[in-house]
Amino acid sequence: MRTTLAGLGRRAASLIAGLALTAGLLTATAAPASAIPPPDPVGTTSVTVTSTLDGMRHSLKAQDGHIYHREDGPGITWNGRWNALYTATGATRVDATYDPNLGLQVVAVINGFLWHIVRLPNGNWTGWETIYNAPAAQDVSIAVQTNGDAHIAAVIGGRLYHRVRHWAGDWTPWMSYPNYAGSDVSDVDVAVDGENNLQLVAVTSGQIRHTARYQSGAWAGFSLIYSGGAATSVGIAAQAWSPPDGGDSRVVAAVGGRVFVAYRYSNGAWYGGWNGFDVGWVDTGRAGRVTVDITYLYNFLNYFDQNDLSV
Repeated sequence: MRTTLAGLGRRAASLIAGLALTAGLLTATAAPASAIPPPDPVGTTSVTVTSTLDGMRHSLKAQDGHIYHREDGPGITWNGRWNALYTATGATRVDATYDPNLGLQVVAVINGFLWHIVRLPNGNWTGWETIYNAPAAQDVSIAVQTNGDAHIAAVIGGRLYHRVRHWAGDWTPWMSYPNYAGSDVSDVDVAVDGENNLQLVAVTSGQIRHTARYQSGAWAGFSLIYSGGAATSVGIAAQAWSPPDGGDSRVVAAVGGRVFVAYRYSNGAWYGGWNGFDVGWVDTGRAGRVTVDITYLYNFLNYFDQNDLSV
């Protein structure tokens, strides 16, 4: 989603000494300059990036009610161009995941409804399919397991919901998240870790919470990982390879207009605390929405700030 940072390793993830995750955020500097120049600010409402097995990156954004897609080569070079995917109006959120068998799966909030579309390996797009038919959706995220099951998490009426699209194309019903009864959820993001479990983060009344859905279908509790009340957006990415060499997660958050990162081991332990960074042309106080991806080949952290995108 934003610039490309050199990979944050197990040790490098802590840019400065951290506080306990629930104690608040640090004021910090750090991070290399951006690998790309600052584009002109525009009114983008949602951004996402996901990578293929060979390191190609697919980025999508919702801007002015439309949805755009671009494809960039592996590494830190951004040489693609934005192409319109949805040209009507009403798109406010978009997310994507890459399935090596099916292709690029995209979900979006359009006029409060939820939609799904696939970019096949040959580059062709399927048609848009409605997956929620009432105008109450606020946010949506998607991640795919190794068996091809795609997990969709959505914020609908301020509450968390989940459903699965099986590899064969059939869908499970929408089910509410069982371990949180609040209706103050505003942002959600999911990732599949190296043990094939679903990792989920969400913003609730400016706080950040984390849970996991195991392969058995059981959900973990909704753990509070930031309690300061100033978060506006959160994203999660997990290493796709199995522990002990992989499976760790990065959580990136926009809090008070700045970008912060936290690191979660595959065993559930959190490393250090929240660490803040300013990345080149991302000015302090400008970050509104964030998203994160770990590329398969380079283990880079990719991110965009909604105010730093252009068609």
